[in-house]
Amino acid sequence: MMMLYLILIALFVGFAIKQLDFIIDVERRKTSLLDVIVLVFLSGILLGILLSKESNFSTIGYAVLLAQVFSGKLDDRSFWLLGGIALGTAYIIGIPSIDVSAFIFLFIAAILDEVEWKHWLLDKRPFLPLASLIWFLLFNDPTYLMGIISFDIGYHTSEIINKKNYILATLPRM
Repeated sequence: MMMLYLILIALFVGFAIKQLDFIIDVERRKTSLLDVIVLVFLSGILLGILLSKESNFSTIGYAVLLAQVFSGKLDDRSFWLLGGIALGTAYIIGIPSIDVSAFIFLFIAAILDEVEWKHWLLDKRPFLPLASLIWFLLFNDPTYLMGIISFDIGYHTSEIINKKNYILATLPRM
């Protein structure tokens, strides 16, 4: 039951983070500040819950968060606030121990995902899912893979919805 709970939170966090990214990059003038604040706090608290649970979700979460910081992808105050809220929430609930070898492996994959590649396939961020799959195959531990897949489903669902709505909004009116 706990795993399903973590999967659903990761799914929502992935969706919310991509929504926030879309709002910041495209819809900033059309979105109220209150909506942005609610989205930042809600996704920050939920990410903090993921980071505080004694599971592999926290290890992959810390690896990705640190990769975002080192790669400079936290390109707006909203994302810095979200990260601060997530870390604060995890600190209040309790920061679990993490598997250092998995953390380093996943951190390197997450950093590689943030590099601006010239090849269309490498630009789709395949390294973290691939690293999670390799970890599963080597150590029979599917939780990293489930964590990244659930986050990615939420993230890409938001991406699809936003792309469709953006295209519809830019069509000429008749």
